[in-house]
Amino acid sequence: MSIEISEIYGKEIYDAEGEFIGEANDLILDTEEGKAVRITTEELNKLSSKQELSETLKENSVLYDRVESISDIILVGR
Repeated sequence: MSIEISEIYGKEIYDAEGEFIGEANDLILDTEEGKAVRITTEELNKLSSKQELSETLKENSVLYDRVESISDIILVGR
């Protein structure tokens, strides 16, 4: 799947059961591998500690490997 990063921001994220997860606010990239790793529903630059970052990644993000499709919405599987 190939998509421009700017097309992801603001899109609603839903799981396979149709449950709303949130809106895409940030994208974590692995620059060594050249691929996306996670989509977060919170802006990471507003977090002030490593603990906040860790909690946000656990509770407010999805692994990019779970993304099944991106069109009007982002659909993620299990």
